[in-house]
Amino acid sequence: MPTKLGSTRNNSARYICDISKVQPGDVLLSRIPMDLDNESTWDSHLIRSLTRSSFSYAALCVADGLFIEAVGTGVARLPLWNAGIRDIRNVRVLRPSKDYRWAAIRAAACGLSYLERGFYQQGAPRPKCTAFQDVRRAAASSSDIVVNAYLGAGLELKSSATDKVSDSVFAGDLVNSAFFEDITHHVLQPLSVPTRAVFNLDDDTLRQRIHHWEVETQLKVLCKYEVRRILELKSEKPSSLAELETLIATNQWRSLDSALHHSLRWYRYDKLYRVKQNQLLDDISVWAPDSNLSSLGDDHELLSRSGEREIFNLIQMEANYCRKQRDRYKDLIAMYKCSSFYYMHDLFSDQEAKLGRIVDSFKDEKESSLLMENFMADYVYKNKKYEERLTHKKYYEIN
Repeated sequence: MPTKLGSTRNNSARYICDISKVQPGDVLLSRIPMDLDNESTWDSHLIRSLTRSSFSYAALCVADGLFIEAVGTGVARLPLWNAGIRDIRNVRVLRPSKDYRWAAIRAAACGLSYLERGFYQQGAPRPKCTAFQDVRRAAASSSDIVVNAYLGAGLELKSSATDKVSDSVFAGDLVNSAFFEDITHHVLQPLSVPTRAVFNLDDDTLRQRIHHWEVETQLKVLCKYEVRRILELKSEKPSSLAELETLIATNQWRSLDSALHHSLRWYRYDKLYRVKQNQLLDDISVWAPDSNLSSLGDDHELLSRSGEREIFNLIQMEANYCRKQRDRYKDLIAMYKCSSFYYMHDLFSDQEAKLGRIVDSFKDEKESSLLMENFMADYVYKNKKYEERLTHKKYYEIN
């Protein structure tokens, strides 16, 4: 029987992404090969069939190693610091060609604004309808986040092969676009031995990330009947959870706060968020180069050189995100004290403290190792000088 849960039993990566070669404005295209026994892989195949293109998902680079992707009408973070690729044919990395490089930084800035507000186009999320409508929506939204960002930068994307305009450009169309050049082999680095990654860009683990789950659950909360009913009565259509919370704080709507708090508890948002965060940290500890890459030969130098830095960057990014969310809810509580704000503030406060301790331990370990290196270097230098003086002394005594 097919399962809705993704399988992580074989998520070995044959390629990794060299983050130092990725630039803001780059576009990442991916697809997940279909597995009849795994229902979570079906959507990718349906999107490709529906759009008649070779790729199903698109993401936009907004900072070093950080991409954004569409989840319905929401925006999720996609950090590549711990991502692998099982088959290079399933992934493409595109960069604006020389004539259009000017739009890359502007598009990345637009993408960051989408991430901050929680959505990339105005409009209330709709409850899930038929399977066909849901797949059609996913196909459009996946590429829309890239198309809208570049449109905001002043560049209207279209496929030169089909002459499609922005409204109908899908992920696979960007491969044939005259606006981009393929830099896949420049960015992706092969591994001689398959290595277990935290998640892969071309299997079902991509959709199991905490970032994807977080946005997906927030959209479910917005579509919960009791929340939608009150919003309809008040003639409001927020596009994201952040917009809904701003409405509650500004208008001091106690009934909407109660509905939101009940929905968050219904989906066990705080408990599952902590579980997902712990899973991420567990996966990172397994992925760490010092623990499992000693037998990789030529790959060990490549992975260990960047592995520690990438792990630190990933954890620091999560800690900074939790800190921003904690501060945002603190400001909302100052505007209006209500249960849903306290619920979210306590969650992100706990997670920020936990991740902050890990970041501090990384820094302390780095500082202690640096002090030890300096001490050893100083010791070797002084010992060398002592031996030189001793040699000279013996020379003069003999002569």
